[in-house]
Amino acid sequence: MTATTALTAVPAFADPLTAANTQPVKMLDMATGASVTCNSSTATGTSSGGNPPFVMTGVTFSGCNSIGGLAVAVQPGNLPWVFSQIASSGGVIWGQLTGFKLQFMIAGLGCTVTVTGPGGGPGSIPGTFTSSSSVLDLGSSTNLVIVSTFGPCAGLFITGDIISLRAQYHVS
Repeated sequence: MTATTALTAVPAFADPLTAANTQPVKMLDMATGASVTCNSSTATGTSSGGNPPFVMTGVTFSGCNSIGGLAVAVQPGNLPWVFSQIASSGGVIWGQLTGFKLQFMIAGLGCTVTVTGPGGGPGSIPGTFTSSSSVLDLGSSTNLVIVSTFGPCAGLFITGDIISLRAQYHVS
């Protein structure tokens, strides 16, 4: 007679994730200097006990404007975005936000800009998560690029230009 043991896979426990920006989110065209600034941004999704990986299934931007105070609508794409750990030391986790894509529309110009990684693939943004303050800090550098523009963007945002993104979120 042979004894048999059944093994059952147990899914990893996922906690709810809520993140809110602690300073305005800024996207900057590195060639022209044109920018979009959003006063409010939130992310929802899941985390692993309040630590990465952070799986952001919902992301919003509001109170956004550009040159001359023109209103801007920002629409995230390619969700979920995932912040994963690369290394850690002394309560600081270094990681990368992957899957990034967004589109913004400047109503006063009729200009639409799509930002992704090179070649239209998902972009990535390096960052850190500090456990003691629960702050996710994104944007020391990026591989983000404008892959298309539509409408009269008045030379402010140009296809092929590199985009810098700077954001900081409190995670709970």
